[in-house]
Amino acid sequence: MGGVLIYRELQERHPEEYEELKEVVRKTLLVAEDKGDYLPEGYALDRSDPDVLVLKRDDEKGTFVAAFSASGVTFQGILDAIKDYERRRA
Repeated sequence: MGGVLIYRELQERHPEEYEELKEVVRKTLLVAEDKGDYLPEGYALDRSDPDVLVLKRDDEKGTFVAAFSASGVTFQGILDAIKDYERRRA
């Protein structure tokens, strides 16, 4: 995937269409995750709450890594959380 759309930026650039576009972006991210296109191996996003994305290890326990506001999450923020988690584990 060429990059991850940022919900906040989407809302700022297209406020009148935000709700409709937000659903399109969410579905796009789900497809990307299913293809394994953007998260490092061993990680997954839990989207069971529409307002919060929870980053977990893709292990049998679903180990918690970090939580993000769905309206302000960035791909770089997710990568930074993974790096922090990996440093804490070392």
